[in-house]
Amino acid sequence: MPAAPLFTSTFLAIAAALSLPAHAVESAQVTPLHPSSQWQRAEFRITGAPTAANNFDPDVIRLDASFISPSGATSAVPAFWYQDFTHTLVAGAEVLTASGAPGWRLRFTPTEAGEYRVALSAALNGASPSVIATSRFTVTALPGPAARGWVRVASDRRYFETTDGQALRLIGEN
Repeated sequence: MPAAPLFTSTFLAIAAALSLPAHAVESAQVTPLHPSSQWQRAEFRITGAPTAANNFDPDVIRLDASFISPSGATSAVPAFWYQDFTHTLVAGAEVLTASGAPGWRLRFTPTEAGEYRVALSAALNGASPSVIATSRFTVTALPGPAARGWVRVASDRRYFETTDGQALRLIGEN
C-alpha cells in the first residue's frame, strides 16, 4: 500500500477516535495578527479548529498551544473563545453589539528574539489532546529599556528588578 493512503487512513482513524472532524483537523491554522516583538503581547487567530456547543467548558473542548522559543524553552498557553464588540452610548447607557464572527485566539508574550514554533492541540469531550496545527513566527528584538522584561522582586527582597537584572527605580509624586 502506498505511504500517502496509509497516512491518510491512519490520520482519519485517529481523528475519528478523538471525535475531531477530519476536515477541521486538516485545515486548522494559527495566524499572527501583527508582527511580534520581544516582551510585547503577540496575538494569534486560530481558524479551522473544532468548536463545541459550549466553547467555554474545557471538559467539552480544550485548545492549548505549545510555544517553543529559539533556545528550546517551552511554554504552554490555553486558547480562548473571542468575540469582538462595538461600544455605543444609548440614552446614557453603554450598549455592546457583537462585531464580526467569534473564534479562537491565543495571546503570548515572547521573551526571546528569533524564530518560535507553535503547536496547537485540541481535546474534545475529555479525550487525549491531538496536535491539529503547527506554525512558525519570528520575533524581533526591542532596543533599549523596552527589552528589559518582566518586573519581579529582587533576590535580596529589597527592591524591584527587571528580568535582565536591572534595578527598577520607581519615581513618582504623591
